[in-house]
Amino acid sequence: MLEMVFVHLGAQLPQHLIRNLQIIRTNFPDLRIHLLVNQEYDLTHLRFLHVETHKIRIDKQIQDLLIKLSPDPKFRDGFWRLSLERLFTLIQFHESNPHRKFLHVESDVFIFPNFPIAEFERINKPAWLKVSHKRDVAAIVYLPHSQSTKKLGLLMKEELEKGFWIDDMAMLSVLMDAHPEEFEYLPGIRPTSQSFGSNRLTEELRLKVCKNYELFDGIFDGAHLGVWLAGWDPRNSYGVTRFKDPALIENADGLINPELVKFNYEAGEFLTYGTNGIRTRIYCLHIHSKSLKIFSKNWDKEMNRLVTLSQGSESYNEFSLSILLNLLKTNVRNKTIIPFLLQSTSATRHVLKIARLIRVKFTGGIR
Repeated sequence: MLEMVFVHLGAQLPQHLIRNLQIIRTNFPDLRIHLLVNQEYDLTHLRFLHVETHKIRIDKQIQDLLIKLSPDPKFRDGFWRLSLERLFTLIQFHESNPHRKFLHVESDVFIFPNFPIAEFERINKPAWLKVSHKRDVAAIVYLPHSQSTKKLGLLMKEELEKGFWIDDMAMLSVLMDAHPEEFEYLPGIRPTSQSFGSNRLTEELRLKVCKNYELFDGIFDGAHLGVWLAGWDPRNSYGVTRFKDPALIENADGLINPELVKFNYEAGEFLTYGTNGIRTRIYCLHIHSKSLKIFSKNWDKEMNRLVTLSQGSESYNEFSLSILLNLLKTNVRNKTIIPFLLQSTSATRHVLKIARLIRVKFTGGIR
């Protein structure tokens, strides 16, 4: 029977992960859930959720490679290294539990109650999602056999041994292109959704991102639907969450264009999108913004609110003063405040936008 796995490395457990585990346990009471960590945390609150926690240390040779090659170790406490290390952690865990099937879910991926867990077991290869020409995503990774998982780990190690850095998204894409017989794609769009593709979506790419649609009768969001509906991580914009921003999809080399479809949310069917009169189920959303309004017991109300706002023609922003203050505090502590303030060529625009949003927040104005 399929088991779900989360991986968190580094600093304390984020609130969105804890809440996500609570929601999944409520919606899937019989599901076996694992949390892999590399440090000691206070996990007493997870015992009531029947989440099995495991402290994993990856192979020292691989860890040394990651430390040597990864860029900007101060960025979010080693974000780039840890993003790839979590895949090695997942692989090592599967090798230690060889007769089980695992579905890895990133901490900020929201799983709807109609998520088709059982259907994954009909796939016989490791599988994940494609999000752009040269980038795949580990938002959801299915691992059916420990042998194929071990092969994935060996291929990843070989890439690192070439002596240059490659992040987790590029790594998965490179391996899929080089070994298509070893791995599978999960469906990111419906095959008949012609208007959903951007002009980047060639026929070859369409076949990849539609793979296995018939098996699931729905799609999984690797990144862009969640960014569009639920916003971009406000830590990237000084506390400003950007919603429905076409530039975010364009700059990410996205293969889909959320502007061209209409989203719908209703009880029972949950989230769907429509093109040409046909509705398609969306089984999960990658919540890049880490919004605690979504990761809450009132998630359905927030989803309905976001879908309603998505019907408008304009992009919009929401500002969090607490996130900005936390960012300033963290960067002062890490002695990275100057690079943080200058991290974007549009820093001045963001500062002016923040000033306007603060004024709105405290004077009751309209966005």
